[in-house]
Amino acid sequence: MRKFLALMLLAGVLFSCQDESVSDDGADDAFVPLCFDKEYYEKPFLERFQSIAFSGGSDDLSIEVSDAEILDAAMGNGKIYIAPKKKGIVDVVVRDDADDTSVAIKIKVIDKYLCLRLAAPVPNGSRYYRKGDRLFLVNDKNGTFYLYDDAWSLKNTGSYRLFRENAQCRLSLSFSEKDVFVYDISKSSHGLLFGIIPSYLDCSWGNGDLVGCSRSELSVTSMTAVDLDTNDAYIFYADTAEMPYGILN
Repeated sequence: MRKFLALMLLAGVLFSCQDESVSDDGADDAFVPLCFDKEYYEKPFLERFQSIAFSGGSDDLSIEVSDAEILDAAMGNGKIYIAPKKKGIVDVVVRDDADDTSVAIKIKVIDKYLCLRLAAPVPNGSRYYRKGDRLFLVNDKNGTFYLYDDAWSLKNTGSYRLFRENAQCRLSLSFSEKDVFVYDISKSSHGLLFGIIPSYLDCSWGNGDLVGCSRSELSVTSMTAVDLDTNDAYIFYADTAEMPYGILN
């Protein structure tokens, strides 16, 4: 309920900031029809507001959600603001009462995920990685990861695990039963280790001191992954790219 009230308050503030569509002679300005970029959207189950932009339409808009148990939605400033409650699919209808039209879209709330993009230089002889690869860590019960190349072709999928060992933060990636790589990520940015990873992947490093964690890195969203077998270091950056649609539940 508190999230929904906050969403309504946010929409009210945004509406109050919109310009009145009135011309100098007092007549309403002409407006273009309401339009979304897509008819279908996937949004992760994050505990924060997310938005979907649209164009056109008048100032006399209303919104209907087919299942309020999945998400709440409000409108303002050319965007729909949603607050997910659980996974599922809803139909959202935006009505423009000025010209008695409506536009329908579908929104699917999916598992949370974290996208990490590999930066240069990539260690020589790397079997699985190339510059620009995107690694998606999904917050599902199996701990699934997906690795895409820079052209969005799926290269590999497997499972991951985040854990503590010897007072250090670890990430393991299992490409197969034989190909399991364990990385020390303790020297990653403090913001990624203790802000982004816990928020997106529900990971808690537990109580106690962790060694090797720095607060003075070049980026607050970088992950330094050191292969424990080869000592090769890979640098990833948190990326805002969306997971390709139709993959996640």
